[in-house]
Amino acid sequence: MIIMKFGGTSVQDAAAIRRVGKIVRGRLGEQPLVVVSAMSGVTRQLLTLARESGAQHEQRVARLLEELRDRHLQAARELTGDGRLFEAVRTDLEALLEELERFSAGVCQIGELSPRSQARILSVGERLSSRIVAAAMEADGLTCRLVDARRLILTDDRYLSARPDMEATQAAVRRIVPPAARGVDLVLTQGFIASTGDGA
Repeated sequence: MIIMKFGGTSVQDAAAIRRVGKIVRGRLGEQPLVVVSAMSGVTRQLLTLARESGAQHEQRVARLLEELRDRHLQAARELTGDGRLFEAVRTDLEALLEELERFSAGVCQIGELSPRSQARILSVGERLSSRIVAAAMEADGLTCRLVDARRLILTDDRYLSARPDMEATQAAVRRIVPPAARGVDLVLTQGFIASTGDGA
């Protein structure tokens, strides 16, 4: 198995994601585990969204959410067309974006941004991009299994500066990744995000 990590500029738009697909296709014989970041600039947008939520700037939050929605749906449509695959990925993206909208509204209500809340908001970028990249792989004829990195990488609870529990992480990867790789061309997961031992 080979681990292939693609940062934000590698998945910044539909054209970049297509290039990722070509690179991955060239390494299928090595059973790739593909790790993707958020689309370029999205983590910065989410950080702004988190801070604006904490400052109770509801109109600015609404604009940022709309920008995020438009960018991700446009990339998904370009990569998958207008058929069944796009409808499936759109449903997933809309669910994530609605979750983000509800959570941001809660932060706006209390007017306080904790490190844990900020971490949760920032995690959405990788979750969005990985779903788009997985759909792009499928649209290109590759079979892909998406595994949530929060099931693989376990850390302490120091939000925004967490340290991985390497023993627990290695055990989780050994338990989850090999079965996930069976019968598919590649396994896809996210960088940057993780969970605590108790699932936060």
